[in-house]
Amino acid sequence: MTNSFITRMNPANLLQFEFETDVQEAYHFLRGNISFYERKNPLKTICVVSHSRSEGKTAVALNLAVSFANCGQKTLFVDSDLRKPVHEKRLGNADKGLATILFRNEDPDGAILNAQVENLSYLPCGRDVDNTGEMLSSARFRDILDKLSQKYDKIIIDTPALSHVIDGYEIASMTDGAIIVIRNRFPETQRLTNMVKQLKMANVNIIGAVLNKVPMNEYRRKYNRYHDDWQDVKKRRTSAG
Repeated sequence: MTNSFITRMNPANLLQFEFETDVQEAYHFLRGNISFYERKNPLKTICVVSHSRSEGKTAVALNLAVSFANCGQKTLFVDSDLRKPVHEKRLGNADKGLATILFRNEDPDGAILNAQVENLSYLPCGRDVDNTGEMLSSARFRDILDKLSQKYDKIIIDTPALSHVIDGYEIASMTDGAIIVIRNRFPETQRLTNMVKQLKMANVNIIGAVLNKVPMNEYRRKYNRYHDDWQDVKKRRTSAG
């Protein structure tokens, strides 16, 4: 999976997404696998985690949220990376957001923005405040997730890199499931193994992993068979319906 398909922000708009066909299908495949998992284990809140920065975690989280929204589910994308907010990456600034509503004990509805994608909303990080780790591990953050879960079909949460701070583990432990993003040819197997062990120690429900930043020609050559299988599944479901 590659993450070069999200355009930068137009000052007049919050989000703009342009998918290549293969990338769009890859996210449909990911969303489909999550839907299969949900037949026995419903998932309302899903966090996306990675060991290090620059593995494409934010792109995966954003576009997974778009994929759910595109299939008609009311979806909220939450930027919980208080150490490096999404606006520093691609979305633009927002004065009010998760950090500020935690700090001021405010209602989250006032900080939620509409995205340019139908059915998709966005809760930005907000301005930096002190003691971010303590706030994210607090009962207040859990209460916010519970409240938002009553209003949205899916909540997709972008988290801080797990190698830098404990925040990501705290957040993941409060969600229904976590998806691990791994950069293609990531060389440090032992660090990944330790990360998975730490997630399990935090009682995180790991629902799967995404291999990211695969060159497009390599992706098409090695992974087309998975898309063929997915197309067969969709045809069978259509015929059965």
